[in-house]
Amino acid sequence: MGMAGPRALRFADEAQIQHVESSYFQMMIEIGMPATLFVVGVLLLVVRTLRRQTGRLKDPLFEGVNLAAQAIWLGSMAAFVFLPLMQELQLMTYLWIMVAIPLRIRALEA
Repeated sequence: MGMAGPRALRFADEAQIQHVESSYFQMMIEIGMPATLFVVGVLLLVVRTLRRQTGRLKDPLFEGVNLAAQAIWLGSMAAFVFLPLMQELQLMTYLWIMVAIPLRIRALEA
């Protein structure tokens, strides 16, 4: 992890560096295949949770946010196959906020 942008090859002299472009392959190198499968499973569970609450939110604005979050997460998970974007803290923060808004609203409505 940390092989893109200004950090790229910063420790090339001190460590044997392996670099891949996929976020999933980076995770496989860092934490192993079983843990990577666990992370992917958790991400799919997040999308499933959002999908199951579709139509249950009372406000159309939050319904739209819920649908947008599903689409964004599925698109991002597809992009993570080819791009090392999981290490972009700002992007991942926005993705998790998109999940948190409909889930929190659902909890407040109950």
